Amino acid sequence: MHFDNREYATILAGLRAWQELLTHVDTLTPQQVAILDDIATNCGLYEPLSVNEIDMLIDRMQEEHDDA
Repeated sequence: MHFDNREYATILAGLRAWQELLTHVDTLTPQQVAILDDIATNCGLYEPLSVNEIDMLIDRMQEEHDDA
């Protein structure tokens, strides 16, 4: 899938924001955690990505974007 530069930047920003939330989950209410968990897991269908897995995903995306 191809993304223009604005789309790509927005996706990266979303991933980094999600990653930041994961490292500060203790500042969220239980309801916020439940909502975000539903989003990250597609309502429990998938295991959510860890902070390290998000880093690896961003690295892969950057390699593919740079090659395009």
